[in-house]
Amino acid sequence: IRAISSIFPNSYFVWVRRDLAETVYSILESRKKLCIPENNWWGIRPPNYKKKLSLNEIERVIWQVKEVENIIERDLEKSEKKWIVIDYKDLCNDPISELKKTAKTFEMRTYLKPLKDLVPNSFKYSTHRHTELYNLIKEKI
Repeated sequence: IRAISSIFPNSYFVWVRRDLAETVYSILESRKKLCIPENNWWGIRPPNYKKKLSLNEIERVIWQVKEVENIIERDLEKSEKKWIVIDYKDLCNDPISELKKTAKTFEMRTYLKPLKDLVPNSFKYSTHRHTELYNLIKEKI
């Protein structure tokens, strides 16, 4: 956040926040599809990530997601920039309402009319709540 703010001084931030277990599940599934070995780090490397290399893959990804979210939250709270947090599920279920809320926050209401014609009423929101892996993640969170 700090680096982007310094490069783009007039920036606004929209944090689309997803359910922790769903995010972890998605990352683990992507790792599997891309054949990333369990002991390899993949994705954003938060400070002190090397100290977490000994964790098992699920615990490491849970730590990674939590740590990245903590950094985003800390940086946004310290920032003088305008920002908003949107729930991923809400965005999928009712993108028009989320766009309206965002436009109001950033005082950009004039952009709503053209976007409304381009955005569907909803997007498919995938959930993995009935899988063994998802249940295992929930236990560890």
